[in-house]
Amino acid sequence: MLTATTPDDIAAAGAGIRLRIVHARADRAIRSGDGPTAQRKPDAARVLAATSASYTRSKMHASTEKVAAMGQWVFDDGDRVSPGSVARAIHRKIARGRAEIWLTSTSACSLGLITDGVRARLLRRDGPHTPERVAYDQIAAGPEMPVFQRADGKEYEYPVAETIHITQAVGLISQIVMTGNLTPTAESDLFWWPPDESGPVGRN
Repeated sequence: MLTATTPDDIAAAGAGIRLRIVHARADRAIRSGDGPTAQRKPDAARVLAATSASYTRSKMHASTEKVAAMGQWVFDDGDRVSPGSVARAIHRKIARGRAEIWLTSTSACSLGLITDGVRARLLRRDGPHTPERVAYDQIAAGPEMPVFQRADGKEYEYPVAETIHITQAVGLISQIVMTGNLTPTAESDLFWWPPDESGPVGRN
């Protein structure tokens, strides 16, 4: 399994710990008989409200910055990408016979989805002069070589570990478009190869 170690994850974890400490102190103050309860409850409530609001703002600010950095996305057929409906749009294109779909952002990041309807090869390019990264499945193993038909009409075989389930692929694309976060969740058993300089490498 992967462990999320990005600065945003560490900051969020620290904020969460601090919030729990404040909650515990406020609860003790409310239950304490030291001083009028009527005076302590408003103080504790204000502390909790202020801390919760600060924590929420910091998370929203980090997410907004990432999304803004990515810019607007567009499909390779010219359709604009709506963050809230990107998954539905991809499934519609697959249902119409599209086996290879690309999305490109105004920041020059591109995501390519090649699928046979069950497995998918998910590609990522961060810019014109960056290496092409492939989403790997850590738990996929075996001699299977799924065959995918590319946009040029030719068929290509790839090791099964270099492909992921179509649901995972669409989910990761949606995550990137909606949040700007390129890192797969630890629960997904996915990682990018070559790895990001500051991201998890995955298993050898």
